[in-house]
Amino acid sequence: MAMPLKGAESALVETAAAPAELFWQAWNALGLPGGSQPGSATQTAKDLLMPGVEGRVTPKTLVTGKREGGLQAETQTEKVLEGAGRGAGEALSFAVPAAGVARAARVGSGIQRGAAALSAQPAAQTAIGAAAGGVSEGTDMPGAGLATAIGLPLAAGTARRIISPVRSSLTPQETRLVDAAGREGIDLTAGQRTGSKPMQAVESSLTQLPFSAGPQTRVYDRVRQQFNTAVLRRAGIQADRASPDVLDHGFQNLGQDFQRLAANTVVNVDRPLEAQVQRVATAYGRRLTADQAPVFNSYMDDLNQMFAVTRQPGVGRVTVDGQAFQNIHSDIAQRMRTTTDPDLRRALWQLNEALDQAMTRSMPPGTAAEWREARRQYSNLMRVDEAMRGGSQADRAAGNIPFGAFKQAVQKANTAGFSRGRGELNELARIADFLANKVPDSGTAARTRAMGMLTGAPVMGAGAGMGHMAGADPMTAMAAGAGSLGLPPAIQWLINSRYGRPYFANQVGHRLGTPVTPGLMGGVVGGQAMDPSLGYLRGE
Repeated sequence: MAMPLKGAESALVETAAAPAELFWQAWNALGLPGGSQPGSATQTAKDLLMPGVEGRVTPKTLVTGKREGGLQAETQTEKVLEGAGRGAGEALSFAVPAAGVARAARVGSGIQRGAAALSAQPAAQTAIGAAAGGVSEGTDMPGAGLATAIGLPLAAGTARRIISPVRSSLTPQETRLVDAAGREGIDLTAGQRTGSKPMQAVESSLTQLPFSAGPQTRVYDRVRQQFNTAVLRRAGIQADRASPDVLDHGFQNLGQDFQRLAANTVVNVDRPLEAQVQRVATAYGRRLTADQAPVFNSYMDDLNQMFAVTRQPGVGRVTVDGQAFQNIHSDIAQRMRTTTDPDLRRALWQLNEALDQAMTRSMPPGTAAEWREARRQYSNLMRVDEAMRGGSQADRAAGNIPFGAFKQAVQKANTAGFSRGRGELNELARIADFLANKVPDSGTAARTRAMGMLTGAPVMGAGAGMGHMAGADPMTAMAAGAGSLGLPPAIQWLINSRYGRPYFANQVGHRLGTPVTPGLMGGVVGGQAMDPSLGYLRGE
């Protein structure tokens, strides 16, 4: 460790002595008496700050140039280690003052931004400086050290790009949604996983080109089917399309479950149920329009007939056959699904919630658990049903749950809690919101450029034109141009293959090492310019 420390100390002390050296250089240039020899200020600083490291001056020093008792690099390894230490010290000698300037300069000024860039990534600058210094001493070629300093970050950047060819532009929250989609079994494309606009433009362009349009369209369709499956699973349905027959079958199955569970239940119509129903009527029923209020009041009339019995002295509660109670519940649910008035739908929903809680209180624990599960699935199915009434005609025709309409339906069900992540479908709704912006777009400039790149149009067109001008067979020129048609399907297969998709989406390379920035390169070159052996960089 002695030789690297000596090299680093030497570089730092030389930097500290630089103002004095500049002063004496100016003094000598003016021809004033009592000047100082070049390097004497630096040597004096080393004698004061590095006692025992530089050694003593003896008569032998005049012959050998070496001081007695100091640390001297004798072997090649020691020279390399000392050079590495010097390179690290020179990097710090450049980065530390730049950081000071960045802190002292006016915030937002050009000087402050430039100094901040040059002082950024000090650890990387130090490591690169150490490597450059070691190479410079080991090869006895100062230029080799400078080449190493410049080449290392560029080589590292190239390696990162090979390992991870596409850089993610997603925010941390979007990255969490991508991970959540993976847990749901939604296999996103590389463009969707990374948010890379160029990658998305390539994927989108593949849906418009011959021979790749069909396969790429099926890739997007598979993502939609996997999303449909994840949502429908929450409603107790095993399907990848939310078609009318699938939804109708789901409602029928849940209706049968409700009928079965209600048939073995006797419901207690009591004062707590009456109080809850009255709260619903006060909070929601009285706000309905003149057209919708009679619908809500008709259900209230049926319930009030039961409550009238509980109000009789000494009664307090009555029991109702579960099947009859469920019929009222189902009738309200049916009207709730068919109405287009949001206020009436909300009032009927709250009314059914009150009836549901009364049914659950009246059931034994095992039956109550089944009832709650059926109610959970029914609630989720209602969100899907509402979403399928919106969206585009293409989504409805394909049985795809519309992203935007689904998010709105989930948000509407719990407006206050949606922003806080509440609700079983909340995460899926956020995934839908994320995917809505990651689907193929139409006719953008980026996609036009991507299509030109995918088909090799500039190259093939130029080659065919030059061949024709040179007198080549026109059919040969046409064949050369037609060869570009095979490029899009090859690329489509590559980026969507079993190994291609995770390769283009991985971010491992970008997490390794330090990214190459103009500030890093400027700091590296600036640190190398501190080396006395590269005085020509400073114009000496």
